[in-house]
This record gives sequence, C-alpha cells and structure tokens, in this order.
Amino acid sequence: KVQHESAQSAHLAATGLTLGEGSVFEGFQISVGGQLARLETHITLSGENADCTLSAIYLGRAKQHHDITTNMSHAKGHCVSNQIIRGVLDDSARGVFQGKVHVAPDAQKTDGQQMSRALLLSRKAEADAKPELEIYADDVVCSHGSTSGAIDETGLFYLRSRGIPEGPATDLMVIAFLAEAIAEIEDQELAEDVSERLQAWLSRRRNG
Repeated sequence: KVQHESAQSAHLAATGLTLGEGSVFEGFQISVGGQLARLETHITLSGENADCTLSAIYLGRAKQHHDITTNMSHAKGHCVSNQIIRGVLDDSARGVFQGKVHVAPDAQKTDGQQMSRALLLSRKAEADAKPELEIYADDVVCSHGSTSGAIDETGLFYLRSRGIPEGPATDLMVIAFLAEAIAEIEDQELAEDVSERLQAWLSRRRNG
C-alpha cells in the first residue's frame, strides 16, 4: 500500500486479512503524503503454519501526523508473524505506532516478532510507540520493542571525514536506517518505486 496524497488531505484506511492453514502473506506499507494519515491493519492467523510478514515505513515533515496501527491475532498454533516498522521524522512531524500481538490459548508454538524504530531529524519531531503482547499460550517465542532517537553523530562524522557533505551523508544514514524494511519487499518493481519515493522525499528535504 502506497499512501502519497496531497499535504492537505486526511487519509484513513483499514485493511482486514484472514490467513488459512499454510498460507503466506507478505505485506508492505509506505506513508508519505497527507496532513493526517492512519493506516490500520488487522490480521488473523486462523490456520496452523500460516506465515505473515508486515513491514511499514512512514516519512514525515512539516506538521504531518502518520499513524501505523496493527493487530496481529494468532488464533492457531505453529504460526509465524514478523512486523518491521521504520519511521523518519523531520520538522514538527509526529509518528505513532500502535501494535498488538494477541496469542490465543490454542496457539501453541507461536513465533510473533514486532519491532518499531523511529529516526528523528529535528528536535521538534515526535515519535510515540505502543507495542503490546497479549499471550494466553505457554509455549511461544514472542518479542516486541521500540526505539527512537536522533541520527548517529559518530556515523555522520565518519562519513563527513571521508569527504561526504553533511546533506548527502545524512541521506545515506537515513537510507541505511530504512534498508531492513525495504529489504522485505520481494517484488523488485515495488522496491524500486519505494526507493524512488524515498529519494524524492530526501531531495525535497535538502532543497526545502
């Protein structure tokens, strides 16, 4: 899903999926446009040996508000889910991630992973995360986490010491930060489209 609407718009979307036995779903979302954007995804793994990967990127500037909300429900056992969320925020933009992994009593041997990371390019930018695990089975491997912070000054210094100006050096670090989420896109054409949108966003950031 690509959300790249006008800067004055509000975009509210909800997606619902049910995965049956042995099914595989690989989903990717990118949220770039809109003044207010909320992408909500509800997934139920209703059959054993289902496999779900859900990755998302949000890019915010000015006073944009991006919200990524997910609800991953493991209803049956021997299923795998992995969520990779990455956000980059500049100016006074705000990013929100709300993610829940629910494991039912019958969902033994569940493997549910969830990680959200945000990179703040401005002191006024804000990232809020609310990762949740709700587990009612006792034989599972589940984890969740969230981090947010400014760009790595040591890495930036290293690149600048090699003759790369601050702007392009910052761009390289942003691209590296988002690489894990983009790597989950198996469709090459879609991966190239996402990379082009990222490059355009970085270019606008440098040029105002």
